[in-house]
Amino acid sequence: NGSVALRIRDIRLSDKGQYNCFFESRSFFQGTLLELEVAGLGSAPLISVEGYQDGGIRVVCRSAGWYPEPEVIWRDSSGRHLLSLSETKSRGANSLFDTEYSIILQENANQNLSCWIRNFRLNQAKESVIYISDSFFPGVNPWMVSLSVLLPILLGAVAFTLYRLKLESK
Repeated sequence: NGSVALRIRDIRLSDKGQYNCFFESRSFFQGTLLELEVAGLGSAPLISVEGYQDGGIRVVCRSAGWYPEPEVIWRDSSGRHLLSLSETKSRGANSLFDTEYSIILQENANQNLSCWIRNFRLNQAKESVIYISDSFFPGVNPWMVSLSVLLPILLGAVAFTLYRLKLESK
């Protein structure tokens, strides 16, 4: 009786599968079947603010080098899951998964936003956080509110005045 350690280096995704291992000495011979599973923990998520879209700010989370396909979740500062606007997972030349998830943040989102990516096989995750301030959202100027209220009144007054002048001229 004894123990055996097997160390495999430079594993690639193509190495996954079943292997027969044989152990032999002068008085002993034993074989066993080994199942090699491969997993890859990708890069830390990179969060970027991409610009204004649909009345909010488009934020994108990118990461590369995952296997198997990872789980990606957007979370707010309270830990609540947020729905993604778009989800793209592709496989690179190395057959590992690259991800790109986007979300639209609406005004009053003054909070931390995190992109959390998990490899369920390894039960490990990577997370990045970004703080989005309300100052990123285009505010409504007070003069625009005043103009939107006063302009219809002014146009109505002009139309009424023209109507009265037309009646008086007859």
